[in-house]
Amino acid sequence: MMNFNNLFTSLFRDLLLFSALPFLFLISHRAAAQAGVYAAWNQLQFKEKNDQNTDQYVSLSGITAGIDYWFRLRNVRVEFKPGLAYTRLKAEDQPTLFQSAETEWWHLVISGRVYPLSFYDDCKCPTFSKRSGFFKDGFFLSVTPQLIRSESTTQLAQPEFRQIDHSEFSLLIDVGAGLDIGLSDQFTLTPEVRLRYSPNTVIYSQWGGMNVTEDTPISGRVTGLFASIGITYLWID
Repeated sequence: MMNFNNLFTSLFRDLLLFSALPFLFLISHRAAAQAGVYAAWNQLQFKEKNDQNTDQYVSLSGITAGIDYWFRLRNVRVEFKPGLAYTRLKAEDQPTLFQSAETEWWHLVISGRVYPLSFYDDCKCPTFSKRSGFFKDGFFLSVTPQLIRSESTTQLAQPEFRQIDHSEFSLLIDVGAGLDIGLSDQFTLTPEVRLRYSPNTVIYSQWGGMNVTEDTPISGRVTGLFASIGITYLWID
């Protein structure tokens, strides 16, 4: 019988690879606008969903790497950066829950940015050539909704060092702020900090016991900080 979970995982990864084709196109066509890469650190907390009054918290940390493409609205300074990302997270030790737990996220990302200090008076030129002022030209607020495919691996000490794998789709949204720093007309450096929120995802599972035929994925809310540094390249003929 077909394993639909593995099928959906394969299809989602194929979609990510297919979505990467525009970025390969950008590399070979100088007429394109801007493309960038970034790396980030995540410091997150997972809160288990349950009907009891015993809240269970697990801390997560790890890295994110991503690529994106830039475009903007014509008359106001609202910019968009659709892209792809990968995150690898490790949970803190929880001897009563698991021996170890790791989670991978595969992201489809659409980041929106608003530059409130130069919303109407932007020169539509590279950040390096703007003349309104370093902070006024570069400061932005961001909202970044994402569809993620999460794949968690849980190692249990009992029974017999059992490994539980689980995968699912879920939503992630970030809100934050950052600053574009023009190094030249071609290169822009961008530090950014976001608050990260996922209302319902799985970062570990439990084994229900010998009389239970299925493993138990533990759903919950993920919140925390995402701090990134990115660099964007502008093709100029």
